[in-house]
Amino acid sequence: MKINEVSKQIIAGIAPIFTKHGFNVDFKEREFNRERNGCIQIFDLLFYKKGDIIEIKPEIRIKIKHIEDIYHHISIDHNDIYSSLGNDLFSIVDYYDNGREIGGSSGTKWIVRDKNSIKKLIKVIPKYFKREILRYFEENSSVARADELLNKYPREISIHNWLYPMRACLAIIAAKLNNNHRYDELVSIYEEELEEALESYKQDFINLKRFLSKNV
Repeated sequence: MKINEVSKQIIAGIAPIFTKHGFNVDFKEREFNRERNGCIQIFDLLFYKKGDIIEIKPEIRIKIKHIEDIYHHISIDHNDIYSSLGNDLFSIVDYYDNGREIGGSSGTKWIVRDKNSIKKLIKVIPKYFKREILRYFEENSSVARADELLNKYPREISIHNWLYPMRACLAIIAAKLNNNHRYDELVSIYEEELEEALESYKQDFINLKRFLSKNV
């Protein structure tokens, strides 16, 4: 089996449920995306060849333009923001089913061994779309939700963005934009958490504080 052939079959097979809700299909990037309320909502399928099998990591991402535009404006070295909010699908399922909000990616993947595996995924992915994927997009595509989710446990790895220290920078932007009354406290917490971070991230945080104090 080749990744290109498998990815095209799966994406084409599940496309109807996504396009029905306004998502665009991108076969090249192997993703579905749509814009809502100043956000880009993305469902990715990441394919990996492992011997005779193919592994697929499904990811849910929300890119909040207002937050990311500010970070792009001040950052020198870290302009490639993967997402404002999101994680792999199975971590999001865990969040909804068990209330897990702390921790990184689950690392769980689907495995394709043959044509039957492809058929099963074409049937099962729309079920996840209805239960978790669409729900996550519709509940969390806003600055206010980013503030709430990213700043709930500021000293812990957030299931909604486990890429630290990028999360600290995005979280503080969300807090400022949302007029979070804990803003000053959060700044102090993240400064402490960033003590061992790369100097470039520390400088980004300094630049952020300066920019937010003058422009937001």
